[in-house]
Amino acid sequence: MEIHLKPSDRSMLVRIPNEVLRNKIVEQEIWYVGNSLFYVAQWSTNVATKPPTMQSIPLWAHVRGVPFDLITDEGLSLVAGLIGHPVETDDWTKNLTNLELVHVKVKANCTKPLPAKAELIRENGDILPLTVEYPWIPPTCPNCNQMNQQSRT
Repeated sequence: MEIHLKPSDRSMLVRIPNEVLRNKIVEQEIWYVGNSLFYVAQWSTNVATKPPTMQSIPLWAHVRGVPFDLITDEGLSLVAGLIGHPVETDDWTKNLTNLELVHVKVKANCTKPLPAKAELIRENGDILPLTVEYPWIPPTCPNCNQMNQQSRT
């Protein structure tokens, strides 16, 4: 691996020869190391001159109150859609390890507060209250509540 730092614009170029590892790192896009945010992208002249706006970020949400019959790919996608754009769930949830708690990964909107509660409306009109917790959330500005894109050291 080679790392070339460019402190003037707070960026670096990292060469990762292993294609599988490189693809996994680029696919994740957002990385936190300690309390510093890193955006990772395949290098191009556009990426080098125009950093992302960070309107959304992938986050895990732990949701309580999801009925057993909705712990399916389609049902969990509906639940995740109440929080953000559905991305995936984990094996812990898929294997029904705990029927009272599900884990879903969403691409959450970083320009507004994350919901702590949600309501799922069934086809018959029943409203199911859900509670949402986040094992980790990015640092946010106390004034505007938007994600802090500056690294804090």
